[in-house]
Amino acid sequence: DIFSVASFNLLAPLYIRPIDQRTGKVQPFASFDWISEEDSERILGDHVRLPKLLKRLQDCGSDFICVQELQLEAVANNDDGVESPSNGATSQLNRGRRSRKEDMDFDGSGCNKRIVMKKSRFSLPQWIAPLTGATSGGYGVILPNSEQLEKMAERNRRVLMADVAITNAIFYKSDKWRPVSGNSARKTTTRKQLRDSRIPYHNTTNCVLQSFLPLEVTQPNQNQSETTDGPEPVVVASIHLDAKSEEQR
Repeated sequence: DIFSVASFNLLAPLYIRPIDQRTGKVQPFASFDWISEEDSERILGDHVRLPKLLKRLQDCGSDFICVQELQLEAVANNDDGVESPSNGATSQLNRGRRSRKEDMDFDGSGCNKRIVMKKSRFSLPQWIAPLTGATSGGYGVILPNSEQLEKMAERNRRVLMADVAITNAIFYKSDKWRPVSGNSARKTTTRKQLRDSRIPYHNTTNCVLQSFLPLEVTQPNQNQSETTDGPEPVVVASIHLDAKSEEQR
């Protein structure tokens, strides 16, 4: 059988000319010096770049689309426990814009001392959400768990003053494929392994790994006690290499 895989580095909006709180300036690898100030908004502006990215992803039509630097949206919890999008200055910070060079006049340092960080849940950004709709083929998505996303958000709060989780992900055509766990991704499958089929891999924001089987591959019924032979799963990985330091980059 033939299936297709595509991979895109989306360039997270937060990584475009952010102020690094450790140095107080934009890191060279994020400065985009070859793009002039006059052309920056036309080339790097979210309202220009993100719709083009969505169209490219939709036109791709691959069975699996691996993405890197997917910037998720944070939803803050109010004091009454109701989740709602943040507003005002906090909204700007949640979108990862507060650490930008052009925003440094926020209070003279790019920091609002009155903002209290609250634990957030993360969801797909609005610009890419149509990819999961029926008109785009109804892609499902594999993301790291909330603990991994919060770990990335903590780093971004500390280094870039932005309550944002940036991660790898795998989009898959949900009308053709279903995810299975590492335990059940074997040629011989038992009922217990099938019960465990929703257990995810231990994914991180830099490496998302998932096994898939075609939807037409049926599972043994609950009364079936013997193991059954089946097709080998397709294993897809979305990997973002991290140099960890400028010397290694």
